Amino acid sequence: MPPLVNTILGPIETSEMGFTSMHEHVGSRALFYATDHPVDCCHKVPKAEENDEIKMADLAAFRSGYYTTSTDILCLDDIDLMAAELRDFAQAGGGTVLECSAPGLRGSMDLIKQVSKATGVHIVMSSGLYVEESWPDAYKSMTTAEYRQFLLQEIQDGIEGTGVLPGQIKVAVNGKPSDQFLAFLKAVSQVAGQTNIAVTAHIEENSDDDCKALIDFALNNGLPADRLILAHSQVRVQEMSLETLVRNKGQWAPKLDFVKYALDLGVNISFDCFGASYSHEIYGDIPETDAHKIAAIVWLAEQGFADQIVIGNDVFHKIMCRRYGGHGYTRITEFVVPTLEELELEKGLIQRITHENPARLLSY
Repeated sequence: MPPLVNTILGPIETSEMGFTSMHEHVGSRALFYATDHPVDCCHKVPKAEENDEIKMADLAAFRSGYYTTSTDILCLDDIDLMAAELRDFAQAGGGTVLECSAPGLRGSMDLIKQVSKATGVHIVMSSGLYVEESWPDAYKSMTTAEYRQFLLQEIQDGIEGTGVLPGQIKVAVNGKPSDQFLAFLKAVSQVAGQTNIAVTAHIEENSDDDCKALIDFALNNGLPADRLILAHSQVRVQEMSLETLVRNKGQWAPKLDFVKYALDLGVNISFDCFGASYSHEIYGDIPETDAHKIAAIVWLAEQGFADQIVIGNDVFHKIMCRRYGGHGYTRITEFVVPTLEELELEKGLIQRITHENPARLLSY
């Protein structure tokens, strides 16, 4: 029997997946990120409540980091918008997206089903949890055994009782991990070892040493290295602090030490947020650049790591969508891959990154 991958509309053969984005959000509601942002900045802080119209005059401020002052921007739960954006992805050659949301972030499963039916894009769903501040109350005090039961039930019976089987587990932490998070990560690692399901880890806001400790913790608790995907690995290859760039001119070049450490362990890395139409400059960070990401992909692929690299757009709010001035879900199909081809990265290596690796990681 050929390998299968679970989608929101049921299992498909991996040969049907086509070009796959390995980090997206469809229909999500990231309202736990909403804040008044008491940060001094050159921009006047725009305010926008849910359903308020996003004004062109406020886009510059939203893109500099104030997007979290708008609950409307943080919600992708407009079915017409999602269908239009995913249709663009399909028309640009896209076949499948990995939907990386979890409880507290995930939107309506029915909406996502309708978008998949309307566009023909296969959508692979996730079990697991996002950062702790997004966890619904039911998940905040579970034991490792209870987290393990929650994950296994979703893998066997479907997400939140819907019958939709997940294709991976999502795990995330911003900053120092709590004991509660480690109890969850231990359960994730054990379940991944038991079922061979893939795990996407959002741990990029931690230091390199802290990330190494988290990876070691997961592997030591049973997570197979080749089933672990480190999301947002681009922040490891680009210096994100403006002050550090000013004080240390040598930090302008892409850095590869941490990602090569992870790759040498057998872990997979994801370069995502391509075409990100926002930054966090109000905190002293500089915008991510697609140039750093593409340079790192080429260098790493040419050094023999192409089998461990995947890519995605990570569309998670409205101003990343094409209908709000962003690149939407098409940045990797319309810019990243053509650029890799122009830089003469072997077509076979590109095929691995966009087709073969996703199929291997999401199949069973």
